[in-house]
Amino acid sequence: MRRLIVSADDFGLSPGVNRGVIEAHARGSLTSASLLVNLPASTEALELVRLHPSLDLGLHLNLTLGRPLSPLDEVSTLVDARGCFRSPSRLLVGLLLRRISLDEIERELSRQIAYCRGAGLRLTHLDSHLHFHALAPLRGLVARLARAEGISAWRTPDLGRVQLPRLVPLFRWKAARSRSAEAEEPASTDYLTLLWTRRGFGPPLRILERTLAELEGTIELVVHPGHADEELRRIDRYVEARERELQLLMDLAFIELTRRLGCQRSGFADLTRPAFDQD
Repeated sequence: MRRLIVSADDFGLSPGVNRGVIEAHARGSLTSASLLVNLPASTEALELVRLHPSLDLGLHLNLTLGRPLSPLDEVSTLVDARGCFRSPSRLLVGLLLRRISLDEIERELSRQIAYCRGAGLRLTHLDSHLHFHALAPLRGLVARLARAEGISAWRTPDLGRVQLPRLVPLFRWKAARSRSAEAEEPASTDYLTLLWTRRGFGPPLRILERTLAELEGTIELVVHPGHADEELRRIDRYVEARERELQLLMDLAFIELTRRLGCQRSGFADLTRPAFDQD
């Protein structure tokens, strides 16, 4: 049995990304999305969520893009001189050198969750921009926040569960975790994979079919659909590839592929339902 969560990152990144996420969901290919809450396009994304209640919604925790929701004097180690989050590399170095306050990280991430609660959103899961919750200093912190907020699922932080095509020789094993860690952490999928659209690797749907055919259980397919717009070009380098991903998700061949492989459409809300443990 394959249960497939097709999950879009970066909902709220730009108007073009917002439009792409909703188009892919309306097409029937996208089941889930995770929301950025601290950017100008986040407000529009919130309105779109209310218009599409069938979209399984998570929070895309963010420490590296835009400005924090917290007052700057409460998160001074997280920001640069302009009051913006530090770059990913500076965040990583700061954590390694213990120059970043974990208390301030927890304060900011708590505010991002509180923002969603205040907007009346029901969050099914947590994940993070650039997967920072997989970092050792932050994994336990994010798990603790999820428990405190009653959020029962997250994107797997175990890089060993990441499944890339065979021609990308990286992380093709499934990580084993202790039972105690499993009990303390939110539920997650058995595997995570990507919609591989980089040029030179072959037809993306054929690559995806080979990857999914090797897997059983619950699988998260992470996607980044979107339309290129000025805001996206200003703040991100992953631009044209978002349009290629959207084109694939809008192609009926994508939906037919998942049906042919017997994939059951799922969301993170399903991970903690009893039926998931009965097969």
